[in-house]
Amino acid sequence: MRQLLPLQARAGRLLSHTRRAACACGLLVLALSSGACRRLAPTDAPAFPPLIRRPTWYNFYTRAVWYSRQGHWQEAVADFEVALGRRPGAQFPNRAEKRRARTYGLHFLDDYFPHRELGVCLYRLGNLGAAEKELSLSLEQLGSSRARYYLNEVRRARLQTATPPLPKRPVRFQIDLPDGLLVNRPTITIAGTLASPYRVDRVRVNGRPLFVELARKELPIRKRVKLIPGPNVLRLRATDLTGAVWTWRKTITLDLEGPVISVSLPPGRPKTTPATATIQVSDNLGLANIRINGREQSIKPGFGAKRAVLSAPLDQASRLRIEATDRAGNRTRIEVRGADFLKAARQLERLRPERRLAWASPHLSMSMSMTPARLLGRADRFAPNVPCETAVPNRPPQVTLFEVPPRRLAADFALAPTGRPRKKDTDTGKDTLPPRLKLFPDVQDKVRVTTRFYVLDIQAEDGGGIDTVAIDLRDAGREVRNFRDNRSPMCRLTHTIELRPGPNPVHIEVTDLAGNRKTRDITVTRIEDPLWREDLRITLQILPPHRPEPDPLAKTDIYSMLLAALLQDPRRFNIVERDPEVVQRMLLELKLSETRLVDYRRAVKTGKLKPAEWLLQGRISLWSGKNNTDLFGRIIDVDTGREILSADVHFAGNDRQYVMFQLQGFAEKLRQQLPALSARVKAAASNRVKLTAGRRDGIAPGMRFLFISAQEDDPDLADPVEWQGQWIQGRVVQSRDEQCLVELFPKEAAGRIRPDDLAILR
Repeated sequence: MRQLLPLQARAGRLLSHTRRAACACGLLVLALSSGACRRLAPTDAPAFPPLIRRPTWYNFYTRAVWYSRQGHWQEAVADFEVALGRRPGAQFPNRAEKRRARTYGLHFLDDYFPHRELGVCLYRLGNLGAAEKELSLSLEQLGSSRARYYLNEVRRARLQTATPPLPKRPVRFQIDLPDGLLVNRPTITIAGTLASPYRVDRVRVNGRPLFVELARKELPIRKRVKLIPGPNVLRLRATDLTGAVWTWRKTITLDLEGPVISVSLPPGRPKTTPATATIQVSDNLGLANIRINGREQSIKPGFGAKRAVLSAPLDQASRLRIEATDRAGNRTRIEVRGADFLKAARQLERLRPERRLAWASPHLSMSMSMTPARLLGRADRFAPNVPCETAVPNRPPQVTLFEVPPRRLAADFALAPTGRPRKKDTDTGKDTLPPRLKLFPDVQDKVRVTTRFYVLDIQAEDGGGIDTVAIDLRDAGREVRNFRDNRSPMCRLTHTIELRPGPNPVHIEVTDLAGNRKTRDITVTRIEDPLWREDLRITLQILPPHRPEPDPLAKTDIYSMLLAALLQDPRRFNIVERDPEVVQRMLLELKLSETRLVDYRRAVKTGKLKPAEWLLQGRISLWSGKNNTDLFGRIIDVDTGREILSADVHFAGNDRQYVMFQLQGFAEKLRQQLPALSARVKAAASNRVKLTAGRRDGIAPGMRFLFISAQEDDPDLADPVEWQGQWIQGRVVQSRDEQCLVELFPKEAAGRIRPDDLAILR
């Protein structure tokens, strides 16, 4: 017995050690199995594939992902098929793809895409037909940017390796934009469809790429393009999956200036009324129509539709309302009051009567060698009291003049080549009154705009006749419009100036035929990337995306590039940051650092820094293949914690320009899911209005709108329509596919809203 006791003790100690080892092995297996319930990061990936402790679908899926990251494509395919139930050996509750698949209890498996990852493995193995089927099935169940990328790669490989080689087939550009189109807006939208049997893969508009994730046989496009005055060449460059490149080109002309209108009375008119007013209308790109007092006038084709001379009766009690439209749609209006215009015309006739050329018989005392054509061309330099006769045909070059003193004749011809007519003394005295200068609309000395081009609308009036209208811009030089040949006391014109960012001083000068001048100085300030009204935008805070280690994009500042991509549309989001250095810089820009409001809490309290309403969270995921990463982001409502929308993009490289292009596409995908920013009022009745936006634009019942008058030239800088000191608001009560019904409050202010007013989503 004494010998057996030590043996029993030693056996007990050995059993204890065995139990401890078994427990340790169990804990290791449990740790591995619990680790299989989440997506493995590269740092968590063991040197060996995870153990399959329990034959559940998520354990096989996790091991398949590990195999694919290591490049063991055949083993990964086998495990993916087991996880999907195509091979026996696993239990699975749900075959559909999800963003987050629940395993058991509180365990979740991130980024569960079995069909997508199986398709990627089949593509690596060269089984293109099966890979296309799996990737298409993945997109049907849940769309992802990675599935679209590899589906493009599979289809491209199938087309480029087809035997025999496929014949070339052009891309059809179905875009309704005629060549030589005239427009009067600084932007134009290229909308249409690009069709190709080999699927359109990449599109460039004027050299800039459009964000296209999935190549299609019919690819719809919609792109706004900025124009400059004059001819603009629009170019589309499309590439299909075979690598063939096809181009489309159209010329669009931007015309921002309306026709020029001048009104005068013909010389030698009868003294009785009504008189006949001469109306001269011109436009360098062609006239469309002219209306006088509401009646459309016929334009004679002899002037090439660029210049028209019309006449209309005018007496003391009548008015002429002249409206001219050019081919681009620009319109110029001028109103002539009969009494004032006839008075100015009589004054012009007294001060600047028409000069005439005289002919005489051969016996006169002075002669001068001058051809009749050249002499007639300089008839306006002669004295006003010299009579005139009709030129005689076939007269010899030796021309004889009479009743003209030799010294005066020589002086007039010496001034003939160039120069402004000299000031003359008449029986009524000198013309010393300056012209009248009006700007439409009646702008102040300082104007703020957000556009690159600004159109000056000028009306000049003078009883002595308008000579020139000059416009000086500091960087663009001086441009002069000449009206001396029209002998008109009234004219109206428009002029386009190109603005640089910041203040642009403009000097306007009108000169009459007597040399008197009227000047006006205004400053047009161009605001670049306006912040708009912060109370009319969503305030968004962006968190730096969560990144795994190691990260192929570790040297790329994703956070700053994402900020830059979202700030390209400043009207949609009001981006805020919580970094102390950024807040300090914002306080400095807002001039708050010079006051006691230098801390963040006081700045928020005074409304200068608005707290975030939405939060953008993101994470970067790594997948199989070289530099294969995903950026997944979602926007969360801070008050409710509800997810508003989500988007993702796939990176197949780490070039900075390529990453920036993908982030711009990510921002575009977010904007596409947001409700429409603005819509026009279609109809207004009682206390409700209809808007030209509906369910297809993301408009839902309960959303609120503010209204900006259609009379505002620049809605970006305009204030909402008010009633008794408060904004008029609207709440959506019914939303259809293409329009919605909005109830206004306060109800008493319903009469202030007009059709074509702009409704801004608040």
